[in-house]
Amino acid sequence: MATLTELGLEPALVTEIPGPPVLRDRTYASAGAVRDWLKANGQGGVPFDILTLGPHARRTFDLYRLALGPGWVFGVIALSPPDYDPERWWTSSAGADAVIGEAIGWVYVRLWFRPWA
Repeated sequence: MATLTELGLEPALVTEIPGPPVLRDRTYASAGAVRDWLKANGQGGVPFDILTLGPHARRTFDLYRLALGPGWVFGVIALSPPDYDPERWWTSSAGADAVIGEAIGWVYVRLWFRPWA
């Protein structure tokens, strides 16, 4: 949260909700923690944004949509990754690892991820 306030966000607009201590499906589990926190704090139905790094944004959106279900309004803001140029991601191993890894993860989520199975 300190980084966000250093970047100019009003502290009152930022809520850090720790995800549960899980080793698998961390983004989906975090979405469930956010849903539970919002409901417990009377914020269900209030639009919100999620901040994540670059190529993780698409998968984050899909997993939050799956975990929250219908009726929730939210956005995903993709922050620029600090360790490579997102406009030329293929020119570094960090960029290639991130983009290719997230592409594979996104395909997995779209085709095979079923948390209820």
